Amino acid sequence: MTSQAETLRILALAHVAPRIPGEEAVAEVLRDEQKALAVLRANQVLSFAADRLARSGRAPEGSVILAAAEAKRKERAHLEDLWSQLGDAVAESGIPVAGIKGRAAVALYDDPGVRDFSDIDLMAGSIDDALALVEVLRRRGFEWWGNELPWVKRDRRTGRIYGQVPLDLVRGTERFGVDLHFSGYSIRHSRFLPVEVTGTGLHRWTPMENLPLLVGNAAGDFLIRQKDVNDVTLMLEHSDWDWAPALERIRSVGLGPFWNAILAATTRTAALSPEAAERAAGLTVAGVVRESPPFAVPAPRRRVRGTVLDAYRSGGGLLSGVRLAAGAYRYYRHPLRLTARQSCRHKAPAAAPIRHLRNDVCVRLVPMDMVRALAPGTAPEDALQQKASPVPGTVRMRELHWSGHSFAQLNDELFAPTVLYDICPVQRDVAAADRRND
Repeated sequence: MTSQAETLRILALAHVAPRIPGEEAVAEVLRDEQKALAVLRANQVLSFAADRLARSGRAPEGSVILAAAEAKRKERAHLEDLWSQLGDAVAESGIPVAGIKGRAAVALYDDPGVRDFSDIDLMAGSIDDALALVEVLRRRGFEWWGNELPWVKRDRRTGRIYGQVPLDLVRGTERFGVDLHFSGYSIRHSRFLPVEVTGTGLHRWTPMENLPLLVGNAAGDFLIRQKDVNDVTLMLEHSDWDWAPALERIRSVGLGPFWNAILAATTRTAALSPEAAERAAGLTVAGVVRESPPFAVPAPRRRVRGTVLDAYRSGGGLLSGVRLAAGAYRYYRHPLRLTARQSCRHKAPAAAPIRHLRNDVCVRLVPMDMVRALAPGTAPEDALQQKASPVPGTVRMRELHWSGHSFAQLNDELFAPTVLYDICPVQRDVAAADRRND
């Protein structure tokens, strides 16, 4: 177990403006490189730290950190090639798509290669725009990502369907992921940050446009990582940037407490210029509760507790708050794993979640080949004979009904919806029928 003091000294090597002297940070890293490597990877700052270690001239022969950073550089080269391929696919689809999260944050760094990210996050303006791009990517060999399922929700206030479609591209033994978000960003359990994607083709958001997503991503994990502190530190040094629109969006979706925590972690660990320190002092969101997420080291139980408490606050009243908190606890208390049930436990609306999309229920969409891989089904003769029906708010996602269950059709591909990752015999039978119709 790495102590908090040790963790801070390790991360000082990867801090863009460390308070801890560099010699002290290098000494801590070299005391146990394997332990330091785990901390750096968890905080997504391996490349930055390795660059500092190499410049120090003290890296040992066969340094595990430099070796890991070299592998990361090769991965990054593949991701840059993937970005180029995505540009071609976006041009073919004819829709505007923005690079977000890590892809936007790299603009802050003199050497973009030292800002780590493990996949490419994109934002499309609507579900139909996203699915238009998915159609092109599927033709180009992209596959559904086994580590994360597509999901959808519907915002109660705007009626917009929002969500995420993860895909990956296989190159030899390597897999490179694309996370395609659409309509906006899901904030914690039941909040929604709507966005508009303008412009043309594939482009990157500015760091300030990206800031609410940075905060939302960290809040969802209930963890402040060193990469977040580095991004904010660099942003604070820009004297001519307008923070007001981003802070208003942060405040509007209940992220004020978490933003304040990120800002506090930044000012606590960063040697800011006097101008940046003065700027930071004026960026706190006032009149919100205090939140104390962990820094650098994940705490799963605290994540559950923080998410449940935020869900309660978002309810706007006792009964609605309790309902949302109970739903959040049920969903987050244990890691969910795709499971084949021996009998059907689905009752309406669980059997037909596509009809009942809402903010606080994340409906995962399981590709039929994944359903078939769980357990075999028996293809009924009359399954899949009726036409899929429209879903309000989208053209490219439709709903098919069979035996009291709904199935989602994205473009021409069929999916079994699930909330708690349970797949029942009815869904497996339809998956068998889907194979028969291939």
